[in-house]
Amino acid sequence: KVEDDRNWMRNGGRATLANYQESYGTDYDSLIEDAKWLDNLPNFRIYEDEIDDKGRILVVTHAVSIDFFEDYVTLLTELEGKSINDLSTDEEHQINRINELLVWNRKIPKKGSKVFFNISGHNIIDNFIFDEMNELKVKKENVTPEHILVDKELGYACIDTGAFSKMDHYGNLNCSETDKIDGNPYRGRMTCISFPKLNVIQQCNIEKLDWR
Repeated sequence: KVEDDRNWMRNGGRATLANYQESYGTDYDSLIEDAKWLDNLPNFRIYEDEIDDKGRILVVTHAVSIDFFEDYVTLLTELEGKSINDLSTDEEHQINRINELLVWNRKIPKKGSKVFFNISGHNIIDNFIFDEMNELKVKKENVTPEHILVDKELGYACIDTGAFSKMDHYGNLNCSETDKIDGNPYRGRMTCISFPKLNVIQQCNIEKLDWR
């Protein structure tokens, strides 16, 4: 039951259910249909024709994946043509482990890639780039004026600016509450980024709800 999935309920689940109930009442057919559609979406998308000035191909994932994505593509190539029943225990474990990382990884990249440039969300910027003492864990120059993380050297951009949240890492209200982006740098807006120019477009959250 979705009510038992506390992690999902804390991260927008309550609001999602409220929206469906408002539109469809207790008829959950549309919710189930949409959930099945989401479940069948790919874990990544490679854009072969989108290439930066270093020859790196754009790959979009939910969680930051640049440190292991080349190895993942190599593994998929090696296993091409095999059915799930033909995989060895080790091969199945490797695939499952990387699929989990594509969705849940929270480690700051150290290795990077010369083949791919990775754009991802998942990791809300203030949680991702600061340690428990509020010290930066990344190079200061890689935090852009729009308060996202872009590492051109390693080849990745993390753009989750917590559009659902009313407060940032420091307890400041988001820009929808104050109409000041500069004073509330890390949350309360939706962020898009172009590739390969890496131009940033942001929109403040205009809703008055905290989706948690």
